[in-house]
Amino acid sequence: MSYPERPPTAHVPSVETGMWQALLDGVEDAVLVHDEHNVIHLLNQAAATLFPKLHPGAALAELDIRVLTAGQARDTELVEFQHDGRRLKARHRRLGETRYAWYIHNVTDEIDHVAELLVQRSQVGFLAEASRQLGSSLQRGRTLRSIAQLAVPTLADCATVLLPARRGLFEWWRCSAAASPPDRGRAGRRVLRTMPGLAEALTGTATELDPAQLPPDAAWALPEAAEGFGQILLAPMTHDSRTVGVLVLSRRKARGGFQPDEQALIEDFTTRAALALSQAASYAEQVNTSATLQAELIPPPLPSVPGAVLAACYRPAREPLRVGGDFYEVHPRPDGSAMFLLGDVCGNGVEAAALAGRVRHSLHALRLVESAPARLLHLVNQAVLSHGGNRFTTMLVGSMTPEPSGELELTLGGGGHPNPMVVRTNGAVEEIDVPGALVGILPDARFGETTLTLAPSEVCVLYSDGVTEARGGATGRELFGSERLKTALREFAGLPASTLIHRVEQRIDAWLDGRDHDDIALLAVQAAPMTTAELS
Repeated sequence: MSYPERPPTAHVPSVETGMWQALLDGVEDAVLVHDEHNVIHLLNQAAATLFPKLHPGAALAELDIRVLTAGQARDTELVEFQHDGRRLKARHRRLGETRYAWYIHNVTDEIDHVAELLVQRSQVGFLAEASRQLGSSLQRGRTLRSIAQLAVPTLADCATVLLPARRGLFEWWRCSAAASPPDRGRAGRRVLRTMPGLAEALTGTATELDPAQLPPDAAWALPEAAEGFGQILLAPMTHDSRTVGVLVLSRRKARGGFQPDEQALIEDFTTRAALALSQAASYAEQVNTSATLQAELIPPPLPSVPGAVLAACYRPAREPLRVGGDFYEVHPRPDGSAMFLLGDVCGNGVEAAALAGRVRHSLHALRLVESAPARLLHLVNQAVLSHGGNRFTTMLVGSMTPEPSGELELTLGGGGHPNPMVVRTNGAVEEIDVPGALVGILPDARFGETTLTLAPSEVCVLYSDGVTEARGGATGRELFGSERLKTALREFAGLPASTLIHRVEQRIDAWLDGRDHDDIALLAVQAAPMTTAELS
């Protein structure tokens, strides 16, 4: 196949200057066409906007941009420079024997966008770190220290946390250098009147002021070497519509004041700080409540009872709370006898401890009008039922009476509780049957009584089901059981009551091997061993 030859062309028509102008005006970048003398011959609309002084026939030197007129620039692939607050990148190209072109790209928006992204990333990182640190502790002092330290230097050159304190005073924590330990102190209530903007900030309105406006009694807001500070911002720390304090942010003059675009970051931080302080305050209140509860519900120290030796063990299921549903008490009487008891409320934790507390308070009152164990259990049953609810308790209530012979007479009343064990002097372990219904279930429940005698050194051991139901062994699910308890008591027969209870506790610990467990309580009532003089 043959192709027709292209006819020879006498000459190629030139493109008119107007056409070149139209083509260049459609280009987004600025284009400057000049000759070897740096005289402009053509420029597009973008160039005219960027460089209003230039026009065809003007010299590049009029821009006073050395990089565009220096000879070495013409061999450079890419140059960067600034003009009229804009950041520009330019390429230089030879167009012919006597014509050259500059292609100039305005990168100001791109750089500003990247800078904005970097600032946003930095702010997100700052807030993430603030959340991590503020959420890592519920201790109030540590939280206040973290707030002051986190704010420097990201938000300010000095940060002071101000909180209302007791007796009309204010508490402050101040940090003026990153990673340095904050200073702390107190300020009088008078500062509310003397420090401009403080009252407003405490009601949720941010306020800016000059350091010269600080009164002498507000010198705590800045470090001792306070020269050079130019702007102070009182930023309220507000959470859930409640202002818990004020963050006083101070910047040096060289850094400049607080910009409007920083307000969102500062408000975000102060909100997180307020949340952390609120959580710390709630935790402190819970700790105080828990301590009060513990003081009420932890079994009291065992008293001294003539003719008897007492020992006990108490371990709640949730040990950090140190309260549970198991309880025991011993109350000596004026005639030398004593009442003793061990109970186990259904469940564990604070709810069970609350019922255990009510039962104990009922017993404190009822034991003054009734001493017989079975009748006392009947009265306690009525008291528990009167409070309503679906919880119940098991109990063993006993009365001990020392005899001149050194023996100890025990009368036990049962309220659905595991039977006690008696360790005899010959090493035998007897399980004593004490019948009775659960306490707090039936209004007409029946409670039985059992009487027994302990010879000197013999021990009666009361325990909660947390002992026999402790899970362990090879599988971790096997119950400790009453037989293992009997075996342990046989091994430890003849030991003092306190040593015996301690050894049993160790045996249970080894069985649990660190696993979770129910509330555990043990109470040992031992007839006092005979002295050497009595034996002789």
